[in-house]
Amino acid sequence: MIWLVRALPLAATCMAAIIINLGVQNQRKPLLPETIVERFYQHLDFRETEQAFSLLANDPSLDYGQFLKLQKLTGGLVPSFGKLTSVKPLNVETIEGGQVRVKSELTYLTSIGIRPVIAEMTLLQNAEKVWQIKYEPAEKTYLPSLTAKRNAPQFRDLTGQKYLTPTDPVQRLARPEIELMAAEVIEDDGRLFVIGRLKNLSEFPACTKVLARASGADTEAEFKQHTGRIGPHRQLPGESSAFRIDFEGYLKIQDQPFNASYNPDEFSVPEFNSLPSNVDLSISTTVCSTVYYKSVAFSDISVVENDDHKMLSITATNTGTEIVSTLQLKLSYIDAEGRLMWVEPYYLQNNLIPGEVRTLQIPLSEKVRTHVSSPERLQINGRNSAINLNSIWPIGIKLAGEDVRVMIDYDAMLYRPLD
Repeated sequence: MIWLVRALPLAATCMAAIIINLGVQNQRKPLLPETIVERFYQHLDFRETEQAFSLLANDPSLDYGQFLKLQKLTGGLVPSFGKLTSVKPLNVETIEGGQVRVKSELTYLTSIGIRPVIAEMTLLQNAEKVWQIKYEPAEKTYLPSLTAKRNAPQFRDLTGQKYLTPTDPVQRLARPEIELMAAEVIEDDGRLFVIGRLKNLSEFPACTKVLARASGADTEAEFKQHTGRIGPHRQLPGESSAFRIDFEGYLKIQDQPFNASYNPDEFSVPEFNSLPSNVDLSISTTVCSTVYYKSVAFSDISVVENDDHKMLSITATNTGTEIVSTLQLKLSYIDAEGRLMWVEPYYLQNNLIPGEVRTLQIPLSEKVRTHVSSPERLQINGRNSAINLNSIWPIGIKLAGEDVRVMIDYDAMLYRPLD
């Protein structure tokens, strides 16, 4: 009996060692395929995209950025606006090549009830015998573009139409009403600019084209220029936006010497013997069936000093569900008398994915430019018009120590793959 009592602690120690060893072996044991699938969808539900991406098998054609875009394109309505409550494996079968096909039932809780979704995934083992998901993008959950547009409102696009007939009822309906809030002619280091601000007064989204014509005081030469990249472009009803016209003419092939090289990226600045005596502004509009992305919010706006230069600190948040590939901010500078002084663009360098919050440091322009005049003749949709001096302007941000305000407009373009 004595030896039995003495042996009990030794037996207990051995049993504890065996249990610990079995526990360690179970922890090192690779997870089952259905468990990998469950964790993958749980990570996606909590927007833990990096952890979800780590469960995928290595694929040279799929990087992390492409994975985010695929989630945006194939996620559909339920993953965006529902909450995952359970992942139930329905069937697990072994297929050729040692791969496993897992069929699962996903249950989402939405605002309109319970939504079940059936998903199938193929898994394979890597060199460490760990199961990984062979990612296969799901079929698109939205209708093709041609089918989806069948019931959408259609508008006649007259942007490229050369002549305007005011008596044509279709053209009249397709020309949204806008107002010109400001228009100024600016000179900077011998270059000529026209800046201004437009507001859409109609109930339709408006595509706007602004054309300026300038002629010298002692010559019949005339130069025409459109807004180009710094324009009001597409405006929602009630929306206002700044524009800037840079007078610059691209070199033409016939202007090059014989056998000389031709570079279409080079441009020549129009040369005036004196400042133009005449600058006319012509604005035309048409209805847009699609507008730019308007789900970017700005907060924490302030002016900071950085190496004796003033910077505009602003926090941009993508509050929507689309990837913003191009974000243009247009900064408008207003003096103490409410006159528009300058319009300067700023571009975001990288994509802004849904839910991303980014702080920007934008250098403010401190250069003083010469105000020449206001355009003499103004036309909107072929009719003589004038600047509305009673327009209501946004408040903007007042610069410390100066009687200058800065207003911010933006245009956001989306990532649209050709698939």
